Amino acid sequence: ISDKKIIFKAIPMQVEFYRVNDDWLFDAKKIRLTFDGADIKGSAKLKLQPQQYPKLDVALQVEPVNLTSLKKVFPVKILPKGLNKYLGQSLESGWLKHNTIKVKSKENTAKFELKYSYSSELSDAKIKYATSWPELSNIYGKLLLDNNSLNLKINKAYTLGQKVDFGEVIIKNFNNPVVESHVRTKFDLAAGLGFIDKSPLKHSIGKYFSNAVLSGLADLDVGFQLNLNK
Repeated sequence: ISDKKIIFKAIPMQVEFYRVNDDWLFDAKKIRLTFDGADIKGSAKLKLQPQQYPKLDVALQVEPVNLTSLKKVFPVKILPKGLNKYLGQSLESGWLKHNTIKVKSKENTAKFELKYSYSSELSDAKIKYATSWPELSNIYGKLLLDNNSLNLKINKAYTLGQKVDFGEVIIKNFNNPVVESHVRTKFDLAAGLGFIDKSPLKHSIGKYFSNAVLSGLADLDVGFQLNLNK
């Protein structure tokens, strides 16, 4: 999965292996693993059937994970090079809480394939979501990885000392990774000028505000796309 050495420690678990007619079933009801201090608990079922692909069903719950520890697994071989680089550089600090991992084999397919989902709550995180743009800090939100896509919904965050009321980062297809980002909030106008000055907007609309002095509040609504294939 990764070029880096990842060590899991297994704790004694309850495992059943039995036969029903021509099928063999492997049932692990109390899986417990530890990875870099994080506890992983759950269950797994494997069904082996004659002349059919195996059926796999795994459900795991993971204790809070520090993003700094998570970065150790990158690069992940099954992910495109550009996406590996983006995730490795953008995730800076914080916690992933209430983590749930599900892996199941696809049915009625011409080959053995797996589908997976990962959901988590992001807590007190810091993300550099795009080069040359101000980072987001103190992020609280929800993260969902569903097979080949990523969706991060931000309920609260801060940038340049200003609160962000809503944010969203989407990658629709890991095989053609394009980051779509959207941030919306009420912003202090003076801080808004600082946001423009510390982002690529400085070289476009920034020239219209080079000597401006503003005060008060305004609605900020910013969206952009970043192609990770380039």
